Amino acid sequence: QDSRSRQEEEEEDLGSSSSDLYDLSDTEAAVLTLRHGLGDRQPKVVWRHHLYSEMANRTAVDRELESLAAKGRVRLLQLPTAPEDVGVMLADDWKFEVRRTKVQDVERFLALSRRSNGDLYVALRDPEPFLAAGLLRPRRDAGRSTTPTYWFACPRFGELARRVRRCRDSILKALRSARFRQLRIDAKQSPVLRALDDATSPNYVGGVQFCVRDLVGNGTAVVEHKANGRYLRLVRHHKPKTPGS
Repeated sequence: QDSRSRQEEEEEDLGSSSSDLYDLSDTEAAVLTLRHGLGDRQPKVVWRHHLYSEMANRTAVDRELESLAAKGRVRLLQLPTAPEDVGVMLADDWKFEVRRTKVQDVERFLALSRRSNGDLYVALRDPEPFLAAGLLRPRRDAGRSTTPTYWFACPRFGELARRVRRCRDSILKALRSARFRQLRIDAKQSPVLRALDDATSPNYVGGVQFCVRDLVGNGTAVVEHKANGRYLRLVRHHKPKTPGS
């Protein structure tokens, strides 16, 4: 009987590895911080480019994430929200999501994941149970590989992906129609920004700060500090991506 709560399992993990908390790298600590800002009902996936808005050196972030993934301390995921979106999950969060699917051969899948540390996809001839459980998704651009390849995926991510797309679309639409293509984000005068902070909104993914971090991290917008407050401004050369680009 699986009656234990997520909180109980997390406390167990932290209790068994509390000494590791003192050995966290800067990037790992940033992942942990952003993870705690996510809603309770969504998987603990942190977008890689969100780390860029928290840390100054993007190259160092990428290099360290590659090292952490190779060591099995994080799992990197190609996300369906955009071709350039890569997700980061702490190893314990990834294992939790895998095991909660109750898929057959779960330990086989975790062993497969460990052998593929650092890789976003895996070649596999019998993926059916893992596809059905949402642990893999087809890799459309696999080229001429003789063995089908599949992206590692996070179960329960579909609804979160839809919310992120709606969040991006709504705030970009507001920015494009705003005077000087900017919105004051500390006053939340825009109804779009107020809606993003509403936990009952269909766009809610962690509040305005999540959405600001998302657009700043991927280079779509910048935050400017002015005498009367903080503004999110659309980068002039930004153009919306066309499907499949």
